[in-house]
Amino acid sequence: WKKLTEAGQSGQQSLMEKQNELSLLERDLQGHEETQAARQKQQEEGSSLLQSLQEEAAAAAEKLQQIASEGEKLVDQRSAGEEERRSLAAELEKTQQRQRELQQQQSVLENKLHILKNMQQAYDGFGRAAKTVLRSHEGWRSGVCGAVAELFDVPQQYITAIEIALGGSVQNVVTSDTDTAKHAIEFLKRERAGRVTFLPLSELVAHRPQNGPELREPGILGYASTLVGVEPQYQKIADFLLGRTLVADTLEHGLALAKKQGYRSRIVTLEGELLNPGGSLSGGSRPHKEAGFLSRSGEIRELEQKLAGLQHDLPELRDRAAALQDQQESCAAELHKTEEALQQMM
Repeated sequence: WKKLTEAGQSGQQSLMEKQNELSLLERDLQGHEETQAARQKQQEEGSSLLQSLQEEAAAAAEKLQQIASEGEKLVDQRSAGEEERRSLAAELEKTQQRQRELQQQQSVLENKLHILKNMQQAYDGFGRAAKTVLRSHEGWRSGVCGAVAELFDVPQQYITAIEIALGGSVQNVVTSDTDTAKHAIEFLKRERAGRVTFLPLSELVAHRPQNGPELREPGILGYASTLVGVEPQYQKIADFLLGRTLVADTLEHGLALAKKQGYRSRIVTLEGELLNPGGSLSGGSRPHKEAGFLSRSGEIRELEQKLAGLQHDLPELRDRAAALQDQQESCAAELHKTEEALQQMM
């Protein structure tokens, strides 16, 4: 029994040793498994981190590419803005220069117009007698309609011809009746101012030109009385002074008609040659002197037309300059925003 007891104790001890070894093995195995799991977890975490880093890197690269693209767009936008600013500045300078030129022209024309109108009001070029009547403040002055030159509106192309056709008659004074003319003559005598020819509307007998075959001849433009503008109440004056004078475009055409009619007509050309009944003719260069009343009237009309054109163009230029300045300011503001955006990207 003792042996059995010893053997049992020995077997029990051996069993315990084996159990201890088994426990150690189990612990080692468990530690190995835990190490493996930890490594697996670390590996998985590392893979996940790597994937996350790769995704972040890709996103960062995409963002960088986007920023670079936006930067290029901003640079292009700045270049375009600067080009637009230069273009606007050049156009504004050109517009303002044109505006200054037109303003200078306007000033010159207005001064010239003022001078010419003053000359007309002063009856510059008229004789002393006609001026005395026309500038008189006597009671009978209300019956004076004006000088012949004041009553006719002559197109520019006919001014020379009409001036020659009228001759000294441009200074004739038109009155409403003979009583006015009588009072004016008495006034001239008292003032010892000279002589004037008066044309009283109430008594004047005028020849009204007819549409005869002469008007169908080559180069014949019409009777002089039909080529001037005149108010209806003064048409009699035009017919009286110009109703028997034909206007031809050239001397050749005038001579041809005069010859065909047996030199019975009075004909004036656009350049101022005058063919008289009977065959005499006059022409040549005109003396260089101040323009006559009709010429000044034509010049005044031209100046007024030019000024009207300038008064139409100048406001348009001013509006255009103002619009360009507004565009410049908008362009500068946009450029400032673009510069700020580029600075923020740097």
